[in-house]
Amino acid sequence: MKLIRANINDCEKIWKMQKEAFADLLEKYQDYQTSPANELVEKIKAKLLEIKEREHLEKIEDIKGVQKEIAWGSQIRSYVFMPYTLAKDHRTGFEMGNIDAVMDGDIDGFINAYLKALSLGEIK
Repeated sequence: MKLIRANINDCEKIWKMQKEAFADLLEKYQDYQTSPANELVEKIKAKLLEIKEREHLEKIEDIKGVQKEIAWGSQIRSYVFMPYTLAKDHRTGFEMGNIDAVMDGDIDGFINAYLKALSLGEIK
């Protein structure tokens, strides 16, 4: 079995060759990054991203619909627990005295009143 021994000069030559090859690759990459074609591609990507974001926001606005201003007196329902119990829908005028049932999920009366008012055109 032969052992091949490299002297220090040989190791330095190999290292310098690898360093030069890496420097060439780095220079080519930097040239690519600053090329006009690459700048054009980046501008197109940015424009497409802007269009996609705008479409996404429009889609969200369509889903949300028209929102009223959140202010005093613009509530949809009131819940009174004391001194008496009452749940009232201000849009339809529907009232239910059994607040415990409403809190437990019995809201069919509110849903029916809303759908009736909606079908009659009383609510937008």
